Amino acid sequence: MITIKPILISISVVIFFAVVGNIFVGDALTVWYANLNKPWYLVPLWIFIVVGVLYYIMSGFILYRQIINISESKWRKIALILTISMLIGNELW
Repeated sequence: MITIKPILISISVVIFFAVVGNIFVGDALTVWYANLNKPWYLVPLWIFIVVGVLYYIMSGFILYRQIINISESKWRKIALILTISMLIGNELW
């Protein structure tokens, strides 16, 4: 049975980190990144965007599955901490 609360929590967490990441980037994509000397084999920016969207979708799905499938225990807490740490690490790099 699908419950709304875990879905909303998962989506909210992922959107929060996506927005924070966008705030950190600021205008760097249009100013700094656009002016870099890039190698010929670099994939277009739209591919990075698609990969980023897929990353957030998968992260949200993982959070949702952790919330609904792992019973309240130290393992659930560890799994959630590791997933949130992954999201934080992605935004900081």
